[in-house]
Amino acid sequence: MSETDTLQKNAMHGLVWAAVDRFSTIFIQFGVNLVLARLLMPADFGIIGMIWIFLGVSQVVIEGGFVSALIQKKEPTQTDFSTIFFSNIAVSSLLYLLLFVTAPLIAGFYRMPLLTDVLRVLGLWLIVYSINVVQTARLRKKLQLKTIAIANLSAIVGSGALAIFLAYHGLGVWSLIIQQISYGVVTTVLYLIITHWMPSLSFSVQSWKQLFGFGGYMLISTILQEIAYNLQGILIGRRFSATQMGYYTQANRLDMVTSRSLPQVINQVLFPVFSSVQTDLPRLRQMLILSTQLIAFITFPIMGALVVSADSVVTLLFGEKWLASGTFLQILCVGGFVTCLQIVTFHAVAAVGCSRQLFVWSIYKWIFLFVALIVGMEFGIYGIMWAITIGNYNIYIVNALQVQRHIGLSVWIQWKILLPISALAIIGMAAGFGCRYLLHMPTLLCGVLTVVFFLLGAIVTRSEALRQTLRILKNHLGKKNKPKKPYRSN
Repeated sequence: MSETDTLQKNAMHGLVWAAVDRFSTIFIQFGVNLVLARLLMPADFGIIGMIWIFLGVSQVVIEGGFVSALIQKKEPTQTDFSTIFFSNIAVSSLLYLLLFVTAPLIAGFYRMPLLTDVLRVLGLWLIVYSINVVQTARLRKKLQLKTIAIANLSAIVGSGALAIFLAYHGLGVWSLIIQQISYGVVTTVLYLIITHWMPSLSFSVQSWKQLFGFGGYMLISTILQEIAYNLQGILIGRRFSATQMGYYTQANRLDMVTSRSLPQVINQVLFPVFSSVQTDLPRLRQMLILSTQLIAFITFPIMGALVVSADSVVTLLFGEKWLASGTFLQILCVGGFVTCLQIVTFHAVAAVGCSRQLFVWSIYKWIFLFVALIVGMEFGIYGIMWAITIGNYNIYIVNALQVQRHIGLSVWIQWKILLPISALAIIGMAAGFGCRYLLHMPTLLCGVLTVVFFLLGAIVTRSEALRQTLRILKNHLGKKNKPKKPYRSN
């Protein structure tokens, strides 16, 4: 078997397990969230949303860009992994101490004394998380995503069941806090049992500096990204209320499931593969085109269906008390058409070692989003939602320009790939809205018809994206189900 065939086989095997991990995780988390949404109040979810920016930024600092650096490096050593392992524990301990001391100030900013205890307890998750970072990087580097899937799914089931039990017995927001911490603890224990990996008692300053040369820019870029993604939480929590924050949190969670889950699955596999062919730009461009078609063809009709039927979807899933989340979700899904493409374009550029350029442009992207949010806030809560959407389109445009510059895939070719799929999505949405407002059909049915019309349009126009998607499925399923040739003795 050639090196190329081996690479493709490992990538496909990894993609399958990444998909199993991600979509099973989504399914279980979604089910847990449905139950918790009916047991808890929107304000309970809003409280977690208010403080998550501090945990999210701390999480990024712990990673330090080193996960991407370890994956991007051709042959990382045990010393490399051990160095980052101990570095992460030290950083997470310092961050937790900082959060513990500043918790009263954060609670005062939001005018919610409860946040002091919440932040001090939930902050313990950071130390647990820091232990898992290197384990995850090692397994992703080797495309051993089956192990990650087993650990994640087991932890999600256990922590989710515990959260439901606690919420049912009236613990409120604390059920969400304990769920997060218990998930990290179970994952840590399972990684240790399954992999048997332990760090060596070594710390190399030279190794740290070398990895930071790539990861440092990724760190700052990702910190800015995390702040920008969660800045709206600060604005909503401060300007409006925990209940409004809860509405936004649930809408954003649904949007993330649809607009980010598939790209994250593909990226788990493609970033190591992109890195392995970083010097072969024609192959990298070909893989980027294929992944863009696959992501857009699957995601666009789903986003269109949610735009048509968001309010009914929210009510069906979470109950009448969450109806206000419907409009939030509808606006976010308008941005979801490009949000789904941000990850794959970003990591394609990162794979060729252009982390410094990504950092420089990230400053512009997040300043743009910050200004948009400040302006949008003057138009109320929905103004913030539209600011997020506009910011997502700006982020995608910048990423597309970086792909053109560093990989050689022009913006026009990138958009040419997306134009037919976008046209089909618009046709599907037009049909869905027509059925809803002209024929007065049930809203959920109109969402389903949006997808149906999209697929019919793809069949009638003989869509290239449809052909490529079916080819990938056929090749994989065909190889998987193909019977082995019987052994013949001479």
